[in-house]
Amino acid sequence: MKVLLVTSNWAETYGHAVRSMAAAEQLMAAGHQVAVLAPASFRHLFPDGVRFYESVPKPPYIENKLPFFGYHTYEDLIFVSGHADDFHLLDTVERERATIRDFQADLVFADMQFTIAISAHIEGVRLASIVNWPIHPAHNIELEDSHPGRKLILRRVRNIWNRVLHKYGMPPVDHICHTLFDHCQLLLVPSCEELEPELLRYEPDAEFVGQLVPDAFKEEPGWLKQWEQTCKEPLLFVYLSSLPFGINSRSTFEMMYDVFEKNPVRAVFAIGKYNSAFLDHPLKSREERIRFEPFVPSETIMAHSSLCITPGSNSMMVSAMRHHVPGLLFPDTYERSFNAYCMKRAGLGIVCGENDLDRERFEFLLHEGLTMKSTEASLQIQNQLAALEKTPRLVPLLESASRGGVTS
Repeated sequence: MKVLLVTSNWAETYGHAVRSMAAAEQLMAAGHQVAVLAPASFRHLFPDGVRFYESVPKPPYIENKLPFFGYHTYEDLIFVSGHADDFHLLDTVERERATIRDFQADLVFADMQFTIAISAHIEGVRLASIVNWPIHPAHNIELEDSHPGRKLILRRVRNIWNRVLHKYGMPPVDHICHTLFDHCQLLLVPSCEELEPELLRYEPDAEFVGQLVPDAFKEEPGWLKQWEQTCKEPLLFVYLSSLPFGINSRSTFEMMYDVFEKNPVRAVFAIGKYNSAFLDHPLKSREERIRFEPFVPSETIMAHSSLCITPGSNSMMVSAMRHHVPGLLFPDTYERSFNAYCMKRAGLGIVCGENDLDRERFEFLLHEGLTMKSTEASLQIQNQLAALEKTPRLVPLLESASRGGVTS
C-alpha cells in the first residue's frame, strides 16, 4: 500500500506534524510505502525511506487586522494564517493533486489539512483524516450567533472557499470543516471515546486510535537522567504554546519562574519552534532545578511529571491523561477550551483564566494542582488509552480504508 501523508500547510508548528511522523513509522514497520507532503522545514522530522514532497509555503500571518472576538476557532485561524485567498488555495490544491499523481497514492492520510479533501476527491483517492470534536461544524454553530463580527469575517472566508469548490465542480459548504467531514472515508480521532465522546453524536463511525506519538518523543534526553539524580522535587512540565496570544507572553514566563523559584519544585519550560515571546527575549535559568529547553520529548517528560501547565492542546491533553498527570490549563482557542473541559470533567484539570495569572493566585493553584487525586473517570481513561497503545489500530484501519472497507 502506498500512503501519502499530508500535514497542514497553513500552520507550520510541530503539533501539525507529530501524528504524521508516528503514522510514517507505523506504516513503514508494516511494510508499506510512505510519502509526505509537508512544509520544507519538516523534512528532517521524517524517518529515512519516506519520500518527501514540499507543500506550498504558508502565506504570512494577517497581523493586527483581525478583530479579536474571543477564543479563535479553526476557521478564524485559517483566516489569520492567510489560508483564505483564492490563489493560495488553488496553488495548494494543484500541488496536492500533482503529488497524489506522482506518488500514485492508494490512500491519503491528512492532519488538519482541509484542501486535501478537494484534491483526493478529484483524483479519486480515498481519504483518511485526523479529526476531533472542536473542528466539527456542529461544535461552532452557537459561537456565530454570539459574535456578529465573526459571522461577517467567516462569510468572506467561506465565499472564497466556495469559489474554489465551484471551480472543481464540488458543492458549496456552510462551514470550511465540512470539506473534511463530507469527503472523508475514514475519520480518525487521536484520543479515546471515554475522554471526548461528543463527536460520536454526529459521526458515529469515527474511529478512536489513541495517542499517535513518534519514537523521538519517547526518547530520554541526556540531561534528564542526571537531573533526576540531583533534583528530587516534583516535576512541572510547562508549555505555553507558540500562538501569539493567550498566556504565551514574556510576563507569564517571568511570573511562573518567580513562583517556581520560591517553591520546592522542578520545572521544564518547553519553548517550541516559533515561540517569539521567549525567543525574542530569552530568559536564563538561575538554578539547576528550572530549565528552558528548545525541544523536549513530550512523552518522556510527561511520564516523569507531577503537573503540567499548558493552554491545553489536544496532544498535551491526551498525553497528560495517558500518564495520569493533572493540569493547570489556560485555553486560548475554542479547541483548547474543550480539551481543558475534558480534563476537568475527568477530574484531572483546573481550568484557569487571565485572573489566575496573579502571582499569589497562581501559587495557590500550583499547590492545588500538585495535590489533585485520581478519579474513577481519570483511571478509566488512562486504562482505555493504555489499551489502544498496546494494540495499535491505525495501520489496520488504513489498510481497510485503502481497500474500500471503511466509510466514516
